[in-house]
Amino acid sequence: MRAFRPIQAAPASSRYRRVVAPMILAPMILAPMILATVLMLADIGSNIWAPDTWAASAWTSRAWARGGLGPDPRLSSRQIEALPDDIRRGLAPIARACGGLRAEAHFSRHLSPGGSAYRFIALHFDNIGCNDRSVICAQAGCLHQVYVSSGAGYRLVFDARVEDLELTMVGSAPAIKVHCAGFAPGCTRILHWTGTRFEDHPRGAGEPSLRPR
Repeated sequence: MRAFRPIQAAPASSRYRRVVAPMILAPMILAPMILATVLMLADIGSNIWAPDTWAASAWTSRAWARGGLGPDPRLSSRQIEALPDDIRRGLAPIARACGGLRAEAHFSRHLSPGGSAYRFIALHFDNIGCNDRSVICAQAGCLHQVYVSSGAGYRLVFDARVEDLELTMVGSAPAIKVHCAGFAPGCTRILHWTGTRFEDHPRGAGEPSLRPR
C-alpha cells in the first residue's frame, strides 16, 4: 500500500508570481492604452462638433479633390458648363492639362456696373478641382482671370497667378483689387478699367508691376 503524502502548499513567493503580480501589472500596462484611446476619441468628437470644422478642413478637402485623392461634393463640372461659350473655349487648354475641371459655386464672380454696357466675369482657380495643381497654382498664388463683354462675346483682359482678386468699383469706374502675395507679401494693388484693359496705378521706384493682358 502506497504511503499517503500530503500536498504541500506552494511557497508564497511562487504564488505571488503566478497570481498577485499579473493582477498588479495588468492595470499598469493597460492604463496608458486606455488613456490614449479616451483622448483620441475626445479629440475626434471635438473636431466633429466644433463650429469651425468645415472651415478648418476646407484646405484638406480641396486637396483631396484637386489632387485626385477623392471626390469633393462641392465641386461640379456644372459650374464650368454654365459659363459663356467664349470663356469655356478659353478654359479648354487648362482643362486638358488638368485632366478635367470641377468648380465650386463661387468659382466665377460677376460685375455689371449700372449704366454701363460692360459685364465682367472673374474666375478664381483656387476654387477649382485640378488633378495637376502646378498647371494653375504657383508660389505667387493660383490663376485668376477676368473676362469682359460689351455685348459681342467675352474676351480675356486679366490673367495672372495671384493670392486673390476682387471685382469692385472705384468711384463710377470698374476696377479689380489684386492681392499680390507672390510679388510682395501682403501687398494690394488696384487696377482700373480704361475701356480696353485694366491699368496699374503709377508705381514708385522699385515697386512690382502686375501685367494685365
